[in-house]
Amino acid sequence: MTSRALRFLLVCLMTMAASSTVAQDRPDWIPIDYSALVDSRQLSHSGESVEDLLAKLQGRPLPAAGERPGDRLRHVLLDRLLEPYAFILSDTLDSLDPQRGSAIGWVELGSLWLPGERQPAWVELLRSRQLVVESNGSGRLRLVLPADNGETRYPGRGAPQESSSIEAEAAYRKAWPIVRHIAAAEQRRLGGDSPVELQVSSYVYRHSPERSQFVLGREPFATTVAAVAPDGRRPPLGLTELERFLASGLQLEGARLEPDGGLRLFGSQTAERATMLGTPLTLADLAVAYRAIFHGGLAEPYMSLDRGFSPQAALVNYGGRLRDTRLGWVSLLCDIRFKTFSLGLGIREGDDLRESVRRVVDGFQTHIERFSADADSASVGAQQTRLWFYPDTVDLTVAAEGDVLAMRRPRMAAASERVGDGGGGGVPPWTAATVGGINADYDRLAQVFPELRDLDQVVRLLSLFTWLRQAQLEGLTIPDLDVLLNAELPGMSTPRTYPQLLTFTALPAAGSKVAVDVFDRVPFGEALDRLNPTDRPGPAHARLERAIAALDPDQPESRQFMATIEGRDRSLLSASAADQLAFGAERLRMHKTVIGTPGDDVRERVAPRVRAGEGIRVYSVAIGGLDLDMKSALARAEGRKLGFGATSGASAVLPASLAAASAAGGRAAGPRAEWAVDPVGMPRPTIPAHGPTTTLDLAHRFSENATRIETLYDIYGVAPRRRLVEYDTNGVLSAFGRFDE
Repeated sequence: MTSRALRFLLVCLMTMAASSTVAQDRPDWIPIDYSALVDSRQLSHSGESVEDLLAKLQGRPLPAAGERPGDRLRHVLLDRLLEPYAFILSDTLDSLDPQRGSAIGWVELGSLWLPGERQPAWVELLRSRQLVVESNGSGRLRLVLPADNGETRYPGRGAPQESSSIEAEAAYRKAWPIVRHIAAAEQRRLGGDSPVELQVSSYVYRHSPERSQFVLGREPFATTVAAVAPDGRRPPLGLTELERFLASGLQLEGARLEPDGGLRLFGSQTAERATMLGTPLTLADLAVAYRAIFHGGLAEPYMSLDRGFSPQAALVNYGGRLRDTRLGWVSLLCDIRFKTFSLGLGIREGDDLRESVRRVVDGFQTHIERFSADADSASVGAQQTRLWFYPDTVDLTVAAEGDVLAMRRPRMAAASERVGDGGGGGVPPWTAATVGGINADYDRLAQVFPELRDLDQVVRLLSLFTWLRQAQLEGLTIPDLDVLLNAELPGMSTPRTYPQLLTFTALPAAGSKVAVDVFDRVPFGEALDRLNPTDRPGPAHARLERAIAALDPDQPESRQFMATIEGRDRSLLSASAADQLAFGAERLRMHKTVIGTPGDDVRERVAPRVRAGEGIRVYSVAIGGLDLDMKSALARAEGRKLGFGATSGASAVLPASLAAASAAGGRAAGPRAEWAVDPVGMPRPTIPAHGPTTTLDLAHRFSENATRIETLYDIYGVAPRRRLVEYDTNGVLSAFGRFDE
């Protein structure tokens, strides 16, 4: 949800039209149409705008797995973009009682932590508003929870099935393993070690993003919370054992579910201790991996640099809530490294890294060097190559009973043309050779770029929790993993945008062994960024006309572009269509400017080659990414499950230490009193000070007077939020104002 100021009247907030089937059939459910508030120009992971995705869905709901894959992908793309609009649920609840007093003091807890600062892992579920949790700072909590539809990754879908109060209680019970940690953190703030009773009102919602509609239950489930113990449905997680394993530096090789639901990790001693970003793995890393698999939303874990609003900057997109985490940073660093493998430049280092790599990897060649050296490249005028890391070569084995996991090869594979290739043509030989070289020399490349070695750790952690999720779906008893969400994540801020690699590249004649000259032009792109004072372009149609006016009609490429739009009434274009055309024109002008303004460095090294008759070609290297979905690897493991003592040739063989460990984990059972206890060593975070009677820090402010209540969060940060409640002279609520990132 990009920065956007929103102000809407109360009458526009609630759509309780008589024609609504929900309003007719279930008067205790309130349909809320938020389509007028949606930032339709916001771009998704695919480069499509929200407007385009909604238009293609035409109101069709999320299909079942395996059905209508196109629609399912659109829902996946929209999921994280529309989830934050759940702020309207709080405003709707306040509008139900428009007299002054109903909205006073409510503070959204997820906004009290700055993005990227140290915080419990559950905070991101609140900040994204999958769970809407508010506090008045004096012992009252208001929850708006997704309805229990049997899913943890994407709850709240579908139409209401029961009365709102019944569904609210079910949603509360389902969310209790997480809610209890939030309640305990507030109790510690209010009373320290002394127990404090909290008055909790839980509402329930269902979300239909394809229609930009929430349905909110009017009747809450109200309860008093004193004890915050687990519900006893799962055995406690052995946190101290996990921490000992991580501190040992052992390489995670597999795991076993004990018959009583306990979790045991298996590891091996290696020459180098298991680390990530140079420091040992911690519970926080486990928490991030668990959250990505069990509470990550519709999208499986991934990281990608995608098309942004401007051609010189990419959007940094994540699936699985990996933003601002160590796993997310490692994924981003590996994605950036593809640019080095493509052209030899290191964007972060600001230097040509080819020779430093060759000192470790003999014969290393970049993609552009292999292209230049191939005689067949003479006929190629342009090529856009998309390189990714995929889990195609991740090799897992699962016991026949599902209770043991062995990680045989936690290594991602480089691949190309996996996204947007349209299925046409084969992979060019220079591209295949580049990908093959990365995979063959991975270990040696990791000596130069340690993030590649760290990526193996990311794979191990995600594989572990992918297996545990599958075990849960198959009915095995797994421990209470939600306790990991109480772990405090270290301060870690990942960028929201990243510069596109822009180069002036001089190639010799096709098939020549002469060196390829590559000149960094990222600073040129950064200069273009400074022309735009915000992270978003101006009005779409004005942007398009400005971009067209900047093209040089004497250049063939510009004439060709303008011919495609000649005669069209551009005023009738949607904002998304105008943005897309403007992007194309801006990209064309950017590359032509780079070619036309070579600079002294180019003149000194390339001018003699030009005079000797060599041609100069500039190639734009496409974006890359990482697919971190381990389900495909697990599916392959499921396809050759272990049969201990079996003679089937399809059976794989576990390492002896793991094979001896399999004893078939227990099946899920009902609550047990001995399980209703917190594990030893559980982190105990506290919620920051908040509420109308509290003096907040400089980043958060609360103010009120006779006609307005204003709450500000993260005023000077990367994700500021503002909520304004306005009243008329009679003290009746009249409007809301929002500024949200």
